[in-house]
Amino acid sequence: MVDEEKLTFQRGNPSELRGYYGPRVSVYYVLKSSGSFDDFDVGINIKFTDGDQNLIMAGLYPRFTNDGGYAVYISPLGSYVIGYFTKDQKGDWKWDILMDWTNHSAIRAGLNQNNHLRVVCDGERIRVYLNGVLASSFKDGRFKMGKLCVVAEPNGETNLGITFSDLQLREVPK
Repeated sequence: MVDEEKLTFQRGNPSELRGYYGPRVSVYYVLKSSGSFDDFDVGINIKFTDGDQNLIMAGLYPRFTNDGGYAVYISPLGSYVIGYFTKDQKGDWKWDILMDWTNHSAIRAGLNQNNHLRVVCDGERIRVYLNGVLASSFKDGRFKMGKLCVVAEPNGETNLGITFSDLQLREVPK
């Protein structure tokens, strides 16, 4: 479910979708596609504006289904992580890491810094770009199709202020 009451649209250049979220132990869905995608190229600008930098993150869930999907998060500490969710036998979400939190010089650390996250899903190959720099490339065949979600996550007892802009979803050239 998308938390629309926590979002405002700000005109400007670029226009921004702004969110302000209270403490929570789980994710806030900012946007969720109505349809599913297999191969695609998605990019979005993310700017953290408020919160404990050690406890906030945001990113994309590419190929997300009711049974799980991939997750790519960035943090204002200048780091990123790649993983995936699956459901356990009780139906609770389980997080597994493909690449643990890693600092990357392409990420602009701190609050009020604009960072561009791009994920390209092409068959089993997934590439992650940070501000135009290829940061990771790997093959994984767990999820071949799913929805695209834009997410924000304030872990613990912190608020999270964030803006998103320039969301672009493109077909992967054949």
